[in-house]
This record gives sequence, structure tokens and C-alpha cells, in this order.
Amino acid sequence: MTDIMDAMWARVDEGFYVGSRDGSFLGCIDALPDGRFVALDAHTRPISTHARLDDAMQAVVSFEQSEGSE
Repeated sequence: MTDIMDAMWARVDEGFYVGSRDGSFLGCIDALPDGRFVALDAHTRPISTHARLDDAMQAVVSFEQSEGSE
């Protein structure tokens, strides 16, 4: 499993984060009004929803890795 620390994360707006690795866009995370975080793939399709930001980051990184291995 790839660790979230292998990716570069940037907060580009309040509650909105983008992830990249080696110059490639991995996906993004959007905070919901209820405090949860939606992990989105590189095409902004929802992957999953999480209570913690770091769990959402892990979902994006793991999803990208599984998509890249097909």
C-alpha cells in the first residue's frame, strides 16, 4: 500500500485539497458541511466518504495505485 506521505497534498481552498505524485494529479478531497471528507478520483468521481482527512487522502492514493495496476 502506498502511504499518503508519498503524495504531495495542497489545500487550494477552504475544505478542498488536491493530491499529486511525480507531477501527476491523483485526485482531490472536498469537505462536506457535516465535517466528513469526500475522496474523489482524478476525474472527480467519488471514491468514498470519511470522517478524517487523512483517511480520505489514503483512499485517493490507494485508488490511484489500484487503477494504475490494471
